[in-house]
Amino acid sequence: MAATAVMAAVSTYTAHKSSKDADKARKSAEKQSQQARADALKSEKEAKAQQEEEARKLAESTPTGSMSTTSRIAAQKAIAMRRAGTGRSGSVLDKSSALG
Repeated sequence: MAATAVMAAVSTYTAHKSSKDADKARKSAEKQSQQARADALKSEKEAKAQQEEEARKLAESTPTGSMSTTSRIAAQKAIAMRRAGTGRSGSVLDKSSALG
């Protein structure tokens, strides 16, 4: 009977210890997960800020940087057509490329 009591005590202690270890492992995993999530958000914000900065610099460097999107696209298309020499015949593009 004493052996049974000892075995019961040992198994209870082992179960309790395993439960505590599992809790510690779970809490550690949660901390690591939260840290990884925070790091990912931080790097995503940095990448987005860098991308916006590059886009801003590109917009400022083009002659059409302060125009609206549709105006800018039309002007960039016109510039590309002038450079390629593919302006529409008789159009302002054709005349402006011929004049200057």
